[in-house]
Amino acid sequence: MSFRSTPLLLTTSFAAAGLALAGTAFAHGTMTTPVSRVYACFQGNPENPTNPACAAAKAVGGSQAFYDWNGINQASANGNHQ
Repeated sequence: MSFRSTPLLLTTSFAAAGLALAGTAFAHGTMTTPVSRVYACFQGNPENPTNPACAAAKAVGGSQAFYDWNGINQASANGNHQ
C-alpha cells in the first residue's frame, strides 16, 4: 500500500462506517412518527379537547387548525401561491 492511498482508504472506511451506523432521523413531526401536535389534537376531540395544550390552542385560535392539520395554507393568497 502506498503512502498516498492510506488517507483515501481511511477516509473511505470511516465514511462507510458512518453510513452503516446511521439511524433514522425524526424531525418536526408527521402523521405517524412522531405525531405532530396539531394532528394529535385532531385525533383527540377537536371540539372539546381534554389535552391542556390542545385546549389552550383552541382558546387562542379556534378548532379549525385541528381540521386543517395536513394543509399548508397561505392566507390571502388570491391565486398567488407559488
